[in-house]
Amino acid sequence: MPEKNVTIFKMLDVSLGHVTADTVKLLDDCADSAKPIICYDKKLYGFFIVVPAEKELYDDVLKQVPDDLRRVFKLAKAYDCDWINLDTCGTVYPDLLFYEENIEQYPI
Repeated sequence: MPEKNVTIFKMLDVSLGHVTADTVKLLDDCADSAKPIICYDKKLYGFFIVVPAEKELYDDVLKQVPDDLRRVFKLAKAYDCDWINLDTCGTVYPDLLFYEENIEQYPI
């Protein structure tokens, strides 16, 4: 019988190609420091990124991230996601810009 008090989080799957190489560098740095973005480095495969639930924290993150990542955060929030899976094999969304040169540097 399944547990009754189980917490489940929603995660948006997104291609790493939707962010620039500069944004990847920022995420590399944030995984090693105390930045407003909470992210976990998946090494060659991308990042797990927290989408803040609290409006004030979410707004603060949006003010500090580049436009490409801001668009990804907004998409995640629109679908009420708690996490972003920014992945080399992630889903490509036609409404988001795609940076082909960024994805070419990662193994697939």
